[in-house]
Order: sequence, then structure tokens, then C-alpha cells
Amino acid sequence: MCSEPKVNRWLVGGELCSDRDFATHSALGIDDTGRIVAQGIVEALRDASLTEAFLARNRLLELLRHDHLGLVEVGDGDLIYRVCLTPSDPTVREVSRTRPMSEDLVQGVAVSVLRALVALHGAGMIHDNIGVGTVHVGMEGSQARAVLVRPAPLDSNGDAAGDLAALGWVLVRLLHERPNAGWRQSGGVKQLVVRLLDPSMPTSARSALNALEYRRPTQKRGLRSLLGGLVG
Repeated sequence: MCSEPKVNRWLVGGELCSDRDFATHSALGIDDTGRIVAQGIVEALRDASLTEAFLARNRLLELLRHDHLGLVEVGDGDLIYRVCLTPSDPTVREVSRTRPMSEDLVQGVAVSVLRALVALHGAGMIHDNIGVGTVHVGMEGSQARAVLVRPAPLDSNGDAAGDLAALGWVLVRLLHERPNAGWRQSGGVKQLVVRLLDPSMPTSARSALNALEYRRPTQKRGLRSLLGGLVG
């Protein structure tokens, strides 16, 4: 679960990158006892003409609390900024450097991100920044889970279909395989990847999530049936 740390102030580090509209910095959240309780990315607004749109979008994100979405904090005093909290779990980029994840674990990542996208898209927003550096992967018991962080600061030309296609390529990275024709009939997360990447198979985050979650009880019933046959 993405719990909210008690941050009293932010310590801003060196500049990570910048563009025409934003300056981006690393940050550490400090509580009232001086302990570091959070880490994040600060995006400070440079172009004052974008203030209204920036605050409108990010105040919605600030209110949208979800287990699989990183928390957003917005400031509009002397400096217009937002802080996107980043989990301590590694990113997909870091995880994929070692070895492929099993399909079951990758499915857990897919379910997490799809749940986040259902919340975002249901609120009329898109993420538009899904990639190997913005999906953090951890374990919850024997299941993989993910937190999606750093949505695009402002509305852009992206759409919900672009979010889903980007998720498809993230899953490919974790599987360490190139999609092939056999994936269409494979079921599970590989079949989902084909669906997300194929523009001729339009889908939504909700329908993709339902398709994955529907398979879980079916697989369990099949296993119980097999064991019953062996015992009988």
C-alpha cells in the first residue's frame, strides 16, 4: 500500500533534468524530528502561463489516492511545484537487468498498473509517462505488485490507448522476450501484451484488468479438479 509519509519539509538536491517548462530535481522528505521519511522528484514550474493548467491537473492527482499510484503533493506559494513520491522498490529498468520475471509475477505487475490506470482514466486523466523508470516493482507475500509514479505534469497529446501500449512494452521488458504469434493463444499476461500492443484490438484498462482477473479463479478450479482426479 502507498501510505502517506509525514513530511514536514523537502530537501531538494541537484537538478536531474530540465526542459522549456519545468526544472526537475531529486528530493528527500524530512519529518518534524529530522528523519528522512520519503523520497521524491520535484518538478518546479518555469512558465507562469501554465500555472492554471498545472495546478488543476495536479490537484486532481493529489486527491486521487490509490495503492498503485505514487502520491503527489502540490505547492502554489512563491514557487509552483509538485512532488511525486517514489517508492523504495526498484524500477522495472533495475529489475530487468538481472533476469526475466516469471509470467505469474509479471501478471501481478500488470494487474497493479491496470488498477492504477482504471483509477486515472476513470477520473478523466491519463498518465502519459509509463515506462521502465516510472513503474516500481516489489513483492507482497509471494505476489509481485507495482506502483506507478510520475504522471506527465500537464495534459498532452497522449491518450488512454497510449498508456496501455506503454504498459505492454514494460511487460515485454520484464519477460525478456519479443512478442510472437504464439502469444495470441498463450493466455495470461502474454496474450494481454498482444492485446495492448495491437492497435487493431482496441481495449480499455477496465476490460484488460477484468480479462486478467477472470483467469485466476478458473486456473484454481482447474487445479482443484486435477487434484480431485488424482485422489479419486
